[in-house]
Amino acid sequence: MPKSHGELGFKDLSLFNQAFLAKQGWRVLSDPSSIVFRLLKAKYFNNVDFLRASLSSGCSHIWRSFMWGRSLLLKGLRWKVGDGSSIRIFKDQWIPRPSTFKPITPNPGSDSLVSALIDVDPPEWKLDLINQTFLPADKEIIISIPLSFSGGPDSLTWHFEKSGVFSVKSGYKLALSEKLSASVSNSSNIRKWWSSVWNLNLPPKVRIFVWRACLNAIPSGFNLWKRKIMDRPLCLWCKTMVNTASHSLFWCSQARKVWGCTRFDSFFDFPSVSIRNDKGKVLAALSRPLTGLFSFDIGGFLAFREGLLLAKLHNFNVHIAEVAPSTASPLVSLDSALGGASFIVSDIRTLLAEVGVCKCQSITPSGNTLALKLAAMAFSSVRESLWLDFSSSL
Repeated sequence: MPKSHGELGFKDLSLFNQAFLAKQGWRVLSDPSSIVFRLLKAKYFNNVDFLRASLSSGCSHIWRSFMWGRSLLLKGLRWKVGDGSSIRIFKDQWIPRPSTFKPITPNPGSDSLVSALIDVDPPEWKLDLINQTFLPADKEIIISIPLSFSGGPDSLTWHFEKSGVFSVKSGYKLALSEKLSASVSNSSNIRKWWSSVWNLNLPPKVRIFVWRACLNAIPSGFNLWKRKIMDRPLCLWCKTMVNTASHSLFWCSQARKVWGCTRFDSFFDFPSVSIRNDKGKVLAALSRPLTGLFSFDIGGFLAFREGLLLAKLHNFNVHIAEVAPSTASPLVSLDSALGGASFIVSDIRTLLAEVGVCKCQSITPSGNTLALKLAAMAFSSVRESLWLDFSSSL
C-alpha cells in the first residue's frame, strides 16, 4: 500500500494474488484451444462463455480462484469494435470510458447490436442515428472509435494497457485504485499529511515510529490493557489519565516537561488573552488548553472569542481589540472566513458589539510577549489559568 495512504509502501499481497489470477483468466480467454480452457469449459461453463460463467455448488478451489481473478478482469475488459456483430449496445462493455465502459444513455429496452450503428461500405458511423439515440457525452466517444475497413470480428481488449493485453502490473494498479477509492484515507488532505510524515528529514526508524504513533500502533498502557497484558490502562507517571498514545507522547505532565524544553512547545494549543486599560495596565488575563486539535487560524478565532467572553463576563468595556493578522482579516467579511470557522466568526462579531469594540487591529507575536508568557505558564501547568489580580508581576 502507498506511503501516501498511511502504509509502509509494500504491495498488498491479496490484490497482487488477484492480479496473477486475473492473468490466468486472460490466458484462458485468449486461447480457447488450450487444454485448460477445454477442461474448464466442459466442467463449469459448457453452455455459456467464460465471462458469463458462475460459481456452482461443490466447485473446486481452482475454479473459485479463477472467478475471483475474473472479477478484476471484468473491471478493465472491454470490446474492441470490429464489425459490431458481437456487441450489444446497452449491455456490453465497449465504450472506451472507465469504469463501466457502457453508454450512460438510458437503455430504451433494446437488444440492438453495435453493427446497427455502422454503415458497411465504406465502414462509417451512422451519425444521424447516433445523434438521435445517444446523449452528447456518449456520441462524442462513439464517433471517435476508429473502424476497420476489413470489418474483422469484434475482440476483447484490456483497456489499461496500450497493447490491449492484460498485465499483472496494470491489473494490480486497478485493484489498488479500487480499494483506495473506497478508503477514508484517500482524501487529498490525508495524502498530503502522510507524504509530509514520510518526507521528514529524520532517520528512518524515527519516521517509522511517527507512522506507528499516528496509527496508534505503539505499546501504550491502553493498548497493552486491551490485550490483557496490563491490569490497568492508567499512566504510570500521573496515575490519573488513561495512557493512550497521545497521552504518552503529548498530554502527560512528564511529556509536557520534555516538550517544554524544545522549540516545538508552540505547536500545542494554549490560547492566551489579556485585557488592558488605556494606560497599558493589565486588568485580566486568561490562558486555557483547547479540547481538540485545531489549525493555527481556527485556534486564533477560538482565542479571540475567549477574550471577548472574558470581557463580557467581568463587564470590561473594550474599545480596541488586538489579534493575529490571520484572525483580523476574516472579521471584515464573514464570507472570507474559513469554512469551518464561519460560525465562530459570527459569534465574535456578536460579542464585538456587546463589549463595545469599535476597532480591530493586528499584532505580531513579538508585540504581545505577555500572551506568550501566559501560554508558557499554562503549558507547564496543563490547566486553565485566570488572573484578575495583577499586584504581582507576571
